[in-house]
Amino acid sequence: KIKEEKAPGSASLARTYISLSNTASSLDEAKDYLNQAKIVAEKIQPPPTSLLASLEVNRGNLLHISGNHTDAIECFEHAIEIEQEVAPDSLIMATMLDQLAKACDEVQG
Repeated sequence: KIKEEKAPGSASLARTYISLSNTASSLDEAKDYLNQAKIVAEKIQPPPTSLLASLEVNRGNLLHISGNHTDAIECFEHAIEIEQEVAPDSLIMATMLDQLAKACDEVQG
């Protein structure tokens, strides 16, 4: 609540919503937090690439958990595309590629 009042359009607030999505008590609650993060992130110009990649990964994770593997793959691919520009050899990139592979495995069977 404090960040919403003190920094309504900040990357910090968007990251807080992303963090809250990871500890949400339901998938619907997690989805709501990610939607709030997206709304905040879209107000930041230019939006921080690391924030956008994180948002896409978390959306992908939520979709994957929900069984929507095809849409999860799209989110992971978008996150990888974003991260490729800024840190192609990072541990985050390796994690994203792993998540993409798991989602692809689910689709293939």
